[in-house]
Amino acid sequence: MHLQQSRYVSIEDSHIRTGDDFVSIGDDSSYLYVRGDPMRPSVGSLGKARKHETVHAVIVRDVSLAGTMNGVWIKTWQGGRGYVRNILFDRINMIASDHPIIIDQNYRDHEIRCRNQSWAVQIKTSCTGTLCGTSLTEKAGQIMCSQMHPCRDICMEDINLTLTREATQPVLSA
Repeated sequence: MHLQQSRYVSIEDSHIRTGDDFVSIGDDSSYLYVRGDPMRPSVGSLGKARKHETVHAVIVRDVSLAGTMNGVWIKTWQGGRGYVRNILFDRINMIASDHPIIIDQNYRDHEIRCRNQSWAVQIKTSCTGTLCGTSLTEKAGQIMCSQMHPCRDICMEDINLTLTREATQPVLSA
C-alpha cells in the first residue's frame, strides 16, 4: 500500500503483504497513524529527480518486523528538496533484521558514490522510541545525512537490539 497526497489516515491491525514495504509513505502525506502487525512501513523515496516533496506528522507504533532487510526506514534522494518532519517509530519489535534503523538523506539507486549535493530533503524531528529485538548485523543503525542540509533533532531512546545469526524466513507474497 502506497500513501501519497494523503491526510488523516489511520491503518490499524491490517494484513497487508505487498512488495518490500507493506506500507510506504510518500509525498504530500501528513497526519498518518500506522499500528499493528504485520505492517513493514517506510517513509520516503522522496526528492527523486530533484523534486520538492514533503511528509510530516507520522506515527508508526506496535509493529513487529520479521526477517526484513530494512527495519524502520526514512529514505530521501540526493539533490531533492522538501522535508520529512515529526516522524515517530515507537514500540517496534525487530526479529532478525539486516538493518534495523536507517535514516538516509543521500539515497541513490546505484553503488557509485555521488558528490555531495547542494540540496537535500530536510529530515527533522524524527524519533525512535522503544525498539527491541534482534539484528543480523553488528551495525544496527545507520544515519546518513547531507553535509549541506543535515538531519536535525534525531532522537533514539530505549533501543535494545541483540545480535543474532539466526535468520528467519521473510514473509513473501506470490
